[in-house]
Amino acid sequence: MGSGEDWGIAYLWPASRAMLRSSPPFLWEHNAWQNVAIAGLLMALVLWSGWKRGRTVLELASEKADRAVVETLRARFGIPA
Repeated sequence: MGSGEDWGIAYLWPASRAMLRSSPPFLWEHNAWQNVAIAGLLMALVLWSGWKRGRTVLELASEKADRAVVETLRARFGIPA
């Protein structure tokens, strides 16, 4: 869903409604293994950073939830050196 040849890109919108449609050989579906692998890698990086630094991006929404996540990570994996 949301990928394929029928989804053009209007680079000059709103000046022009012309759509650029091309089919480069390196395209893949949205639910392809490449996207799943990248998402998993980024999630692992975020969790590692939270464990190591004691802060996550969750602190933007809730400091209490951020502390809970960091405490859980450190209880599971130990306190970083």
